[in-house]
Amino acid sequence: MKERFSLVLVSLVCPVLVISGRIIKEYQIDYPGDYNEADYENGIDYNFSEENNEKASDRTPTFISSGKTMIVNEGDAIKLPCLVDNLENLLIIWKRGSRIITLGDKPYEDDDSRVQVEKAANGNTLVIRLSEEKDAGDYVCQVSSAKSVELTHTVKIIVRPDVESIPKSGVLKVNVGDPAELLCKVTRGSPEPNVTWKRKDRPMPSGKESLSGPTVTFPQTSRHHSGLYTCYADNGWRLPATATIRLDVQHAPEIEQEVMKVQNNDETEVRLICTVHASPLATVEWYKDGQLMVLKNNVISKRGNRHTLLRIGISEDDRNSNFECRARNAIGEATAVFEVPFDATDIKLSKEAEIMAKHSQMKQMIDDNSDAALSLEELDRTRAFQNKIKIL
Repeated sequence: MKERFSLVLVSLVCPVLVISGRIIKEYQIDYPGDYNEADYENGIDYNFSEENNEKASDRTPTFISSGKTMIVNEGDAIKLPCLVDNLENLLIIWKRGSRIITLGDKPYEDDDSRVQVEKAANGNTLVIRLSEEKDAGDYVCQVSSAKSVELTHTVKIIVRPDVESIPKSGVLKVNVGDPAELLCKVTRGSPEPNVTWKRKDRPMPSGKESLSGPTVTFPQTSRHHSGLYTCYADNGWRLPATATIRLDVQHAPEIEQEVMKVQNNDETEVRLICTVHASPLATVEWYKDGQLMVLKNNVISKRGNRHTLLRIGISEDDRNSNFECRARNAIGEATAVFEVPFDATDIKLSKEAEIMAKHSQMKQMIDDNSDAALSLEELDRTRAFQNKIKIL
């Protein structure tokens, strides 16, 4: 009897337990409750924080500026831009090789006062003032995102050129007929400068305006090679470097003679002109029929290497005489002879020139050191002077 009762009781209770268990399980699934200890440990929502961090670290900015090769003159400022589409809280780092130059908007180290950072929207510009040769190289802009992004600029420095002449004195003396070599030595500059030569106020002896190369050689020199020669070293910097050599071809005097007649009313003035080429400088003297003509008794002038003897009103004595200019230096001497009748270039004074001549005044007495040229304006002075002297 007891066994039958127990069996009936179990058969009644078990379905309820099974049903109750299913209901409880389903309830727990549909409604997990208001508090989950694992999720809210220490009062921090770790699931939410990790989700935001994951979004920030996954963001990769895109560069707006592009990497370039920049050529900068030594002494100019280097400016390298680094701009992205959206910087937000990310950090820009400038590096050169393994060395960090800037971190954010400040120099990483204080050992170079030339380094600055110019802020910009979504980026910055690295500035290096007073650039030097050592500043050439690659510069990397790096953004501190999860996925590393970099922008590289290449800087090339044009180093100021410099040259020196050989000889350093800038003066090269050779004897006529000997060879001459002009040399320009490049002492600095990058890239390597190109060297060209030019001659002051005239073409090169070959007729060309310039010659290329550090050396100019003349196998055999004459007085026509004398002059100022300048070499130019150019590598694209602001201005080429220069060095000048004065080539002095030492030679005996050579004379170019000229006669000029000036007709003034009824009088004829004759200018006997000797242009003397000599190195070293020559001493020039005038002779009439072999006798030295002294300055105090004659009108003699000098300008540079141009020596002039003025005769006003050709006398009978002049018509029967020969005039000479003699030039002498340490190497040799030369003579130019003027014979009557003179083969001259005729010049006739205009009325305006005659008026100027009549009203001109003596500006200075001609002396041994005078370089004044005898001009048409000085004719009255010359007449007044010659009235006081005896012409040989």
